[in-house]
Amino acid sequence: MPRQCLFCPNPANSLEHVWPGWILESLRANQSIRHSIGKKPPFDVHNPAVKVRAVCRPCNNGWMSNLENTNKPLIGSLIHDVSLPLDSAQQSNLAAWTIKVAMLIDFMNRERPQFYSTEERASLRAHLAIPDGTIIWIGRNPTSNSFHAGGTDVWFDKGEVTKVGHGNVTTIIIGHLAIQSLTIHPLIPGYPIGSFNDVTIKGGRWRELLCVAWPLGSRVN
Repeated sequence: MPRQCLFCPNPANSLEHVWPGWILESLRANQSIRHSIGKKPPFDVHNPAVKVRAVCRPCNNGWMSNLENTNKPLIGSLIHDVSLPLDSAQQSNLAAWTIKVAMLIDFMNRERPQFYSTEERASLRAHLAIPDGTIIWIGRNPTSNSFHAGGTDVWFDKGEVTKVGHGNVTTIIIGHLAIQSLTIHPLIPGYPIGSFNDVTIKGGRWRELLCVAWPLGSRVN
């Protein structure tokens, strides 16, 4: 049986770029990319135009293509170190693009069940809806020729209770643009996601270096 599209019930009959072609062309990327999935040993791919058979043609040529085109002016500027203010519409579009990439990376790790649910993926397709319990940060990467897309599973404890939440962290670095998303699923029914806001993080000047792009707040500079 053909694999089902990641975002709808159609068969996955289209190849989707992990790195959009316009980004590779814009940065003139031709270097090898190292892959590491789950516990498998890492391997090098000499063509950075990596594709995965995860979506159908209507999704790939429809809402996904529209999302790329909407974000091109913004992402295209940020990856080349052009500083821009982001209004709420740009933040929403960038958040939807980030979660689309996060869901593709999540799909690529076939060693465990997918983190994002069928309902979350369908809502992104239908409404560009960001999953509940999601935070997205953006920042400036000092080097210009960087490529990285990685996903990590994390678990949350609360006091004496272990594993009250399961999270997925996705880190994307393209040129001068760095993006990190965190989506948290509560593992205890009815457990309030908002109570995870006091997560302890590693020390660093994160409040100075990173801007919160989601949830929506004031204009991001």
